[in-house]
Amino acid sequence: MCSSDLFDFHEVALAVPLLAFALVALLEERWLAAVSWTLPLLLVKEDQGLTVAAVGGYLLLKGRRRTGSALVIGGLGAVALVTMVIIPFFSSSGGYGYWDSLSGGTGGHDSKGILETVVDFPGSFAEHPEKLKLLLLIGLTTAFAALRSPISLIALPTIGYRLLSTSPLHWGVGRVHYNAVLMPILFVALVDAVCSMRGSPRPPLRWYARAAVPLSLLIGLVSLPWLEFRELVNPRFYRESPHIAAARRVIGMKIGRAHV
Repeated sequence: MCSSDLFDFHEVALAVPLLAFALVALLEERWLAAVSWTLPLLLVKEDQGLTVAAVGGYLLLKGRRRTGSALVIGGLGAVALVTMVIIPFFSSSGGYGYWDSLSGGTGGHDSKGILETVVDFPGSFAEHPEKLKLLLLIGLTTAFAALRSPISLIALPTIGYRLLSTSPLHWGVGRVHYNAVLMPILFVALVDAVCSMRGSPRPPLRWYARAAVPLSLLIGLVSLPWLEFRELVNPRFYRESPHIAAARRVIGMKIGRAHV
């Protein structure tokens, strides 16, 4: 019995190694390798086009105008094509369902609802303080050191549309798979920031460079009891629940019938 019988496989898992390889190539200024690792993100999930565009923006900052512009245009174009043409074509509702999370659940691609969400966005932090908690935890993940690296800018589209969403699922800190694509960005940015601060003529920055990684590790360990990963040390997590047992019996019945 494979693990997919117990849990769904989330496609963002495929984005994590692609992003990690792409970002390391960016730091090493291996531009062709960075682009080669970035482009497959378009095949992972419709929102990854925004990340591709963000990588293009980073390349523009580095003076790679032609390649950067191509990634920005290609990434944004892919998002538009997939969400407005391909998914609606195959959808029974004839639209892209996740527009609801931006339009407040008004249904479909409601431009007026999306505009209202954008206008009300600053006030949403007071109404939903969990959004501030998400930003705080993202910063604490690397003891805020990653913010000193321009690599961290690549995370802005992902963070932005999550905060803009009206669905608590997107900005709740307990949904670890939504944070998965942010982690390679933050940790590669941490490496970049630490390396740059080590050569700083300012002693506080050199001290910060030495302390950032141990602090990140300490913060991660201390925060585990309050995050979803605490379940990994909970024996009940590994016990078979009644609905899983029932699912196994149903699958066994189907397999038995197939061999008859």
